[in-house]
Amino acid sequence: MRPGQVVLNKKESWNKPRRWKNPQMVFVCPLSDYFIDHPAVNKVRDTAWDVMRNYPQHIFWITTKRPELIETKKMLPPDWPLANVWLGVTTENQHWADKRMPILRNLPVHKDSLRFVCAEPLLSPIRFAGPSDLNGFGWVTAGGESGDRKHPPRPAKDQWFLDMAAQCNAANTPFFLMQRGGISKCRCHHDFGCRAIPPGPTGQTFENFPPQVQVVSP
Repeated sequence: MRPGQVVLNKKESWNKPRRWKNPQMVFVCPLSDYFIDHPAVNKVRDTAWDVMRNYPQHIFWITTKRPELIETKKMLPPDWPLANVWLGVTTENQHWADKRMPILRNLPVHKDSLRFVCAEPLLSPIRFAGPSDLNGFGWVTAGGESGDRKHPPRPAKDQWFLDMAAQCNAANTPFFLMQRGGISKCRCHHDFGCRAIPPGPTGQTFENFPPQVQVVSP
């Protein structure tokens, strides 16, 4: 399953959810931060909320590095929480997991929605304990950094992903490994560095979704 995308600065993408016949997961604002305090984003955020509200059959998932602004800048709509909108935080290392996860944990979500962790790009191992325990979170995604020869990515170790998968399994939390990261895509999964461990068609993959998700095609 590949999520669709809604890019805030491309209004033509706002009509995509209307054209999808089946329920989809929609990654909102994949090229920036939906909750950045910037005039261009602040101007269109209300319209974006309308899109999500008007298509309740789809799941819209939003990842941010700025969960503290959600409350201080009053960025949620008046009718929040919305049942089809998931909120997530980026946690590239232990420091940011400890900082961001407690903030998001304290924000309300609908009983049919969830909070999630996006450990991508993962730059060092994360232990989900203490301030960054998985209580209140319904999904964990992870991935290595991608790049090119001029901008080589910082490599992630396979053991970091395996340890994270084991922690999620112990906490009964679905875990999805997006990619291992690198400068080239594999042939078997078409992801940077492959999503299998070890890389290749016979490697182990982690593609677990929360129970709210129905895996369908656009």
